[in-house]
Amino acid sequence: MNTKSITALLLCLTAACSSSGTSPETETPSTSDVTKVAGQSIVLDSGLATSTRTKHISVNTISDFYAQISSDNEDLSLINSRAHNLVLSDTQNKASAYAYVGYGIEDGEAVFFANSGLNNAPLATSTPASGAVTFNTRYEIEEITNITTAPHGITTTTGIMDLNVDFGNNTISGGNDLFTVDGTAGSAGNNSDQFIDADITWRGVEGNLYGSVTGSDLLGSFSGGDDDTVYAGIITGVPESE
Repeated sequence: MNTKSITALLLCLTAACSSSGTSPETETPSTSDVTKVAGQSIVLDSGLATSTRTKHISVNTISDFYAQISSDNEDLSLINSRAHNLVLSDTQNKASAYAYVGYGIEDGEAVFFANSGLNNAPLATSTPASGAVTFNTRYEIEEITNITTAPHGITTTTGIMDLNVDFGNNTISGGNDLFTVDGTAGSAGNNSDQFIDADITWRGVEGNLYGSVTGSDLLGSFSGGDDDTVYAGIITGVPESE
């Protein structure tokens, strides 16, 4: 991957960013609390074969995240990309989640990819041994769709959903009509009592979510895809009563 492109992306990670200078257009899907922002149209040779790949990366810093992406895509000539990150900070810890999608040419093929990542800093608040909490959860998704038919560019979608965490049974579930989550939360089968490991679907396309959750904070990143779509995103949540 082009190192200069990676470096440029590090300068704009407080919001979704694209190499496009085109003003985005806003669409309103069926769910009223979801906003989709379209990016620049993708223009590729119609004769190119296409492929997709996704990966979650566990790292210590955002620099580690991009170094791993660069290593995984060292033969890719990057054309366009979009990135986002989120940090939960206090005086002791900075827990971060990262999302990155892009596409380029590799060995004469158009490759579309999505990467999600988490650093290893724990959340500072405590994890309950029992009880359930409903988290009002915001998400931001970077997505490339219609890859095999009519590529139209990288889009950003933001939305809100409720996620239910049962700390006694170590489960997480919930979502909305576009995004569903079902998996493990807490210590069951994991080294951390804060850990989230869940299966997800975004507009029917499967993926995986990893993150951290306590009684008062939720943070995660996710990625997924199929032959026609790749996506990566981040979530953050607070208890519904707050």
